[in-house]
Amino acid sequence: MTNGKKYPLQIFSNRDEDPDLLKSIENAMKQRRGYVFNKPINENVILLASGGLDSTVTVDLIIREWNVKVYPLFVRRSARATVFEEKAFDFFVDFYKKRFPDNFMAPFKVEIEVPPIAFKKYKMTNRLSKLGHPMRNFTLQNIATQYLAYLEGTKGVNVNTIFTSTVGDDTFPHSSLLSLRIENLAICVDSGNWHMQLTSPLIDTEIGNRPLFKKDLILYAKKRKIPLEYTRTCINGNEIPDGNCNECRERLSAFMKAGIKDPVQYKK
Repeated sequence: MTNGKKYPLQIFSNRDEDPDLLKSIENAMKQRRGYVFNKPINENVILLASGGLDSTVTVDLIIREWNVKVYPLFVRRSARATVFEEKAFDFFVDFYKKRFPDNFMAPFKVEIEVPPIAFKKYKMTNRLSKLGHPMRNFTLQNIATQYLAYLEGTKGVNVNTIFTSTVGDDTFPHSSLLSLRIENLAICVDSGNWHMQLTSPLIDTEIGNRPLFKKDLILYAKKRKIPLEYTRTCINGNEIPDGNCNECRERLSAFMKAGIKDPVQYKK
């Protein structure tokens, strides 16, 4: 069913989304504040960091591009691979403290189930492969918004920009610019602050040369000597990545496209 229009009512990929809706939201933002996205040059930003390839490379990219001060936020969310993701996050905290001592700020960790474990007790294979966990990204981004208020209230740190690391390869409906714009709009309304920005610097079309794909990040990391062997991509709960989950396959495909061997050692 298309409701008389090109795009269906049930969306299984952000490739099927209606660009007219995106344009409408962006026009509303322009009318209210005069812009959709302002580059946060020399400003403070919060980055949701997972220890994965995308968010790890994003740190380097945004510091070099805009000289931002990055406040990294790691969410322990009771996922199977959380302990290994946190290990990767900790490695790159040390790495970036040394590389950018004036721009990489003290990290913060918070523990919350996303989604609650009790809600995972149903067969989700089909849903997860097509849609992911419902409202997962929105929840994590809301936590980042609450962290922003904490920084302002306890540290006196003024922050208007929250970054995620959605890349052009991501296809879930929640991994779209439309999804980010919708939540950005909600945050502005909820906080009463229309200067607030939530986006991914990897796909935001208000920034030149976007979207960026995993292949682009891999090539960037090679140029900037970012040790991707210490990132964690596999979502399964084994210390050695299995290379078979969707995330591992996407990573391996991206390395192949980049013409570079993945330095991670996979289970044989």
